[in-house]
Amino acid sequence: MHTRSNSFAFCNSGVSLKGSTYWCAAKRNVDVNEVFANRLICFDFTSERFGPLLPLPFSGGHIDCMTLSCVREEKLAVLLQHDESNPYELDLWITTKIETGEVLWSKFLRVETAGFDSYVPIINGSFFIDEEKKVAIGFEDGNRHTINIIGEAGHLRALDLVGDYGDQRCKTDLCSYVPSLVHIKQPEGGEREEESELEKLRYDENMSRLVLLETNP
Repeated sequence: MHTRSNSFAFCNSGVSLKGSTYWCAAKRNVDVNEVFANRLICFDFTSERFGPLLPLPFSGGHIDCMTLSCVREEKLAVLLQHDESNPYELDLWITTKIETGEVLWSKFLRVETAGFDSYVPIINGSFFIDEEKKVAIGFEDGNRHTINIIGEAGHLRALDLVGDYGDQRCKTDLCSYVPSLVHIKQPEGGEREEESELEKLRYDENMSRLVLLETNP
């Protein structure tokens, strides 16, 4: 996707924050064999215009994994994984300031997987971060049944999710949920009630697994 002078990084998912959507990007004349993404660009839906290119805290190559995430609908986070091999390095930054023409980054987490005792999965696509526990949470590429939690000092946990996902290979996305007091009208009918009960059961089972995981490091 192109603007007048910029080119979006190939196969990069955007994230929305405060009425704008952000993507990792690179200038059109950059050699993609050397630099795949080194800029951030946003589209403001209020003005219906693209903003200026903003700096990313790194220069990612075409064999690196880069992805954006939203932190509590207040900040952006960007995750960079150097080289799709083990051991690899994982770096994560969060914004301390983000405006139309300015962005400031702070290093949040660095993980060198050479210190881990076992294979460390690549977190590909969407992810979450826990600022208090300093961990990154996401899915491995091609494995939508297990969510991975990676942190400092060799911290690695895998949580198997409950549910029947079939045999189809598809990408798994994580979506943030912000509690709201706004009432959503539900459709009438027993079928929807049965689906809701099943969803609640799966949610409770997954949350129980996560609590058990966190209380037994």
